[in-house]
Order: sequence, then C-alpha cells, then structure tokens
Amino acid sequence: MGRVVLFDFESRSFPRIQIPSVMKQVSTVLLGLGRIAWMLEKDRLRYHPCTHAGSLKNPGMRKNPFHLVGACDLIQERLDDFSSYWKKPLLLSRKPSEVLALRPDLAVIAASLPSHFELVRAAQKSGVHSIVLEKPPAANLKEATRLLTLCDQTNVWVNFERRYHPGYRRVKDIIDSKVLGEMRSIRGRVLVGGSPGAGEAGPLLHDAIHWIDLLLWFAGKPARAFARMMRNTPDAGEHTAFATFEFSDFNAVLESGGRRKYFEFEMEIDFAAGRIYCGNNGFRMEVSKPSRKYSRFNELRTAKPLLKKTQNPWQNLYQEVASVSSGETTTIHSSLASAVEAMKVIQMLEKNQR
Repeated sequence: MGRVVLFDFESRSFPRIQIPSVMKQVSTVLLGLGRIAWMLEKDRLRYHPCTHAGSLKNPGMRKNPFHLVGACDLIQERLDDFSSYWKKPLLLSRKPSEVLALRPDLAVIAASLPSHFELVRAAQKSGVHSIVLEKPPAANLKEATRLLTLCDQTNVWVNFERRYHPGYRRVKDIIDSKVLGEMRSIRGRVLVGGSPGAGEAGPLLHDAIHWIDLLLWFAGKPARAFARMMRNTPDAGEHTAFATFEFSDFNAVLESGGRRKYFEFEMEIDFAAGRIYCGNNGFRMEVSKPSRKYSRFNELRTAKPLLKKTQNPWQNLYQEVASVSSGETTTIHSSLASAVEAMKVIQMLEKNQR
C-alpha cells in the first residue's frame, strides 16, 4: 500500500508519521456553522483551508478519508449558505440530536462557547470515537475539567492550530536544543478589536489562550502568574489585561486586549545567545555575533530563515486526526488536557489581580 508523509518538514519535537494513502472512511458531523466552522473560507486573503469544513473538504491527503454526513446550526440561513458551499448530499438540521443520530465516528464542535459542554456530552452519548473541539474547550475551568473525565476514553483535539504550524514547531525545536542557550525572557501581545459586554468573556479566554498555550508548550507551567485587568463594567469580561508569568529563572509578560483597530499576535523570546520573533507577521531568528561597531561586544544579527518551507497548520491537524483514526499513532499534539492547563493559568491570572 502506498504511504504519505505526515508533517513533512524537519522537526525533532514532531517526528515524521507515516499514514496509509488509502484509509477507512471517517464519518463526520459538524456542529455549528459560524466563522471558524466554514465562513472564513470566503476570505480570499487567507491561506486555505482555514476552517474546520475547509479542512474536512481538503485535508491535503491523496485520498480524503473524511465523509461529512451531517451539519447543524440553530440559524436556518447558515444551513442554507453551508449547503451551497458544501455542494454534496448531507443531513442539515437545527437539532444536534438529529445529526448525532447518524452515529458518526468524528464530531467537530465549532458552536458558541456556552454550548460546548452539552454538545460534547451529547456527542459522547451518541458513541463518537473522536472529537475536534474549538477553543476554548469550555466556558469555565470547572466545565473543562469535567470534560476531561467525561472524555477519558475519547480522542479529543482542541483547536490550537499553531501547534501544527511548522514555524512554531521549529521554535519548539530550537528551545529544546538549547542552541541559543537558556530562555531569558518572553514578551507578547495579542490585540483584537472590540470590547466585551456584560456577561461576556474577554480576549484572554477567547484569543490570548492561544498565546498562553504556546507559553506552556515552550516553557512549561509558571510558578506564579498575576495580572492587571481593566473592564468597562464589573460584570463584563476584561477589555485589557497586562499579565506576568514567573518561571524559575525568567519572566514572561503579555498584553492582551481589545479596543484596537488592528489585529496582532506576537511572541518574542530572548535567549542567552539570541532572540526569536514569532507571530502572524512571520518568524525571525537573531543570533549573537561580534559587534561591528564596538570592540569586545556582541550584537544580534538576523540568521538564516527559520523555515525552509511551510505547510497549512489546519491540514496538519486534520491529518493527525486521520492518523489517529486509522490507528497509525495515538499522539495528539493539541489535547484536551493541555487546553485545561491553559485555562488553569487564566484562572490563576483572574485570582491574582493587582
């Protein structure tokens, strides 16, 4: 049988995984038909696929193992629009129970955050083997922790797609290899538009959880974390947070906020002998070299590009789903357990406000 390579780029932290080019079909349902479910595929400026449905349609494999049999949303207009996009026969319903009655192998949950817990529980009862769950996994840490127990026999991915991006994987390799020495500090910004209203979660949970997940992946769990948070009203989520994470021999700082007319996601990591910038504006590495301006001093100079080639992180995620479904591997790089750890850190920030 012919075989294809999964994650075909140099990475020590992610060894190459071989998966069969011909695989058993994975019957799939999609719960929720909003932006991240499929609507962002309309954005011509983005790389594609950039959504769950886009990845189910084109996972970047010789033969697509995913067979979408049903989709659900409470809004009829979304169902109609999705039918035009998908162009293949499937069950469309406003009731999750109707699509889950198809007894799929995989449930992709991309509905609104308050519904995550109940949808996961309903998927579990229907007998699914695997779940891809949009981040954050639940509305609060208590529900997320309950999901861990509920899904102890189910494969669950939480959509931290940056873990599947070759750039961030290369950064992880450099950190682990210590080629630039030990980390000395980490700085970051996650800036979005808008400001949460009463009862709404702020950008820490909705957006900066991606950054915190990377922080835990790169550096481990901080010993302490605290933040200054600003809100429009006492019952609203924060519109801005300035967070500090304390590790054994360095600190990380993050500005997370809305109220911007632009989007920014960045992380800058200082090492003993260099610096790495990574974010939505690309990846760059600088290394310590003898100064060209001052004797007996060193300066940072731009090194060779971090990436020889790039790949679509969404396709990498769904290729891993296919690989686990086929029994070729049991490794899940964006697990529910890691997502719960990120939510624990956010709770630490909320408890330790200054």
